[in-house]
Amino acid sequence: MRLHQFLDPPRVALTLKIRGGAHTARDGDRASCTMMTLEPGGARAVTRFRKELVHPQYDSVTLTPAFATALVDNQWFGLKLVSYGVRGDATKVMNRFYVDTAPLALATGRPQNQWRLLSEYVDVEGVSTGQYSKLADWGGWQTTVRTDGIHDLDFTLLSVREIMPPP
Repeated sequence: MRLHQFLDPPRVALTLKIRGGAHTARDGDRASCTMMTLEPGGARAVTRFRKELVHPQYDSVTLTPAFATALVDNQWFGLKLVSYGVRGDATKVMNRFYVDTAPLALATGRPQNQWRLLSEYVDVEGVSTGQYSKLADWGGWQTTVRTDGIHDLDFTLLSVREIMPPP
């Protein structure tokens, strides 16, 4: 992705979202999603885990990024959200947010696949994230890219390349 023209720099954010549940226009309370957000924070971005089990009420947990990175106007970068059940423990779901800060080789335009884990959140049944203590376990595909505070966004190469979780 490449962002263009920050309209509201303090509120610029990119969010990847995985939807689940059975949300309909008639029954918004059957909605749910998990998401990870990347926001500018000076030289070091802020990441958040968010969860929605009743539409449109979101919980938000601020996470500590594993390395310094930032959203930069007119720079390509890759984002990937992976959500999966923890093997042997049905009460936990791992949510991992990966970033590739140089996703395309300049000479060829081909992907370099240099994904790095930026942040993670283990959602646990019974542990509150604010208003919710119910586990969100959808393990599905990312369905939404949400942008806040930018004029437009370029996409190239929507990747289905897997990132294998450590054993």
